[in-house]
Amino acid sequence: GVGTAKARFPSTPTATEIATETTTAISIPVAQIGSVIGRSGANINQIRTGSGAKVKLHDSVPNAPERTLELSGTAYQVRVAQKLVASFLLSEDQQQQQQHGLQTYH
Repeated sequence: GVGTAKARFPSTPTATEIATETTTAISIPVAQIGSVIGRSGANINQIRTGSGAKVKLHDSVPNAPERTLELSGTAYQVRVAQKLVASFLLSEDQQQQQQHGLQTYH
């Protein structure tokens, strides 16, 4: 239910955060875009539904090392979306470390 979803986020929105519309752009390394989008867009859809923010991935620029992910909505929605993006990037890092760890045992 709704109650459990809220429990994961440490702070509740302030009145200002609900009233303020904002847009934030995050630069994501091209190598990590896949972990933010997820298989068939599963992760990016989870960011959208989990935060309520609008999530727009800008087209890749030739030879650019990063792509821009634009988050817009209320300040609170954007803050929650940023946390979700960060958690996907973090879990990707951990998976890679585990894979490297396994390889060293062979």
